[in-house]
Amino acid sequence: MCYATNVNLIKKYLPDLTPLTITTGNFVVQLIPAIIILICTGFFEMPFTPDVKLSVGYILILGVVGTGVANIIFYRLIHISSPVFATSVTYLIPIVAFFWGVLDGESLAPLQVLGAFVILVGVYLSSRK
Repeated sequence: MCYATNVNLIKKYLPDLTPLTITTGNFVVQLIPAIIILICTGFFEMPFTPDVKLSVGYILILGVVGTGVANIIFYRLIHISSPVFATSVTYLIPIVAFFWGVLDGESLAPLQVLGAFVILVGVYLSSRK
């Protein structure tokens, strides 16, 4: 529900802002609670061994590339198309996750296949004219 609200608000109220500006604003707002959480969990008191530094580096890469660049592309897609089209890319996420899992040796349980089927039927029913 929040995802759908987000794209419609972006399209209606922020059409004059660049995707980079919107993404930067999102990260700035998220920075404050993130720092509070890191302080409360004792993150800054832990010893920064080489393993910890490597892990934090990978987390930063995921944050910048996986989220930052993806958000910029997503907000650009909202600006050049409709919110409905832009949110349709979310149907690709489970497909990519499935194939990534297969490459990693994972398999789907029957209940997961049933859940995917229910979701696809819901998508079909909601997009019929």
